[in-house]
Amino acid sequence: ASAAPWWWAFFSKGDGGSLSSSSSVERYISQFISSAASQDTVYLASFTWGTGTNDPVNGSSWGINALYNVRSGAGAPIRVIADGDDLADINATKLSQIPMVSSPQSGSATHNKLAVVGTQAVMTGSMNFTSGGYSNQPNNMVIVRVPAVVRAYQTEMDDQFLNSNFVENSPSPQNLFTSPNGDRIEVFFAPDDNGNISLSPYSAGSALKEVIQYHISN
Repeated sequence: ASAAPWWWAFFSKGDGGSLSSSSSVERYISQFISSAASQDTVYLASFTWGTGTNDPVNGSSWGINALYNVRSGAGAPIRVIADGDDLADINATKLSQIPMVSSPQSGSATHNKLAVVGTQAVMTGSMNFTSGGYSNQPNNMVIVRVPAVVRAYQTEMDDQFLNSNFVENSPSPQNLFTSPNGDRIEVFFAPDDNGNISLSPYSAGSALKEVIQYHISN
């Protein structure tokens, strides 16, 4: 793992060794979610997830179900955004008390893996919330604690959850942010920002692949 005051990154090794064990990763993610204050809206999005005791979505000991129980159903909303093709996980979660929406099946299925806790922090990366994601596959998750960046993620999740805008192809209101130590932070959401980027040093109307190519070559 690597860290600074406003960010933290960790990696699953694909051998169950990250944070001592896959269950440790699962508990860490669930505890991150459970750190939300009563006024914090919580979003959790994943391509798929599990059903274990500590599972962030369906778990009984940690995660959003436990947080909902602590809040006694009151406080700010707790919401799940699911992939429309993953019907097994969706049907299991429908038995929960947590509000959930799913993206349309096939072409516009959501592929986000993230947790947003109010405007405190966002956790995002390549890791699905499953035992395979924690222990069988090399994955990464990054936690960012920059309120303006977290608000950008919350705005995107609001648009998906409240408006069903999974693929509306309109650019994000803001892509450029500044970290507490003055570093440049760029945030893009696909496919909406693809071809809609108007940010120096990229040419107007840049695609996301051009942003990637720029950073690889510079």
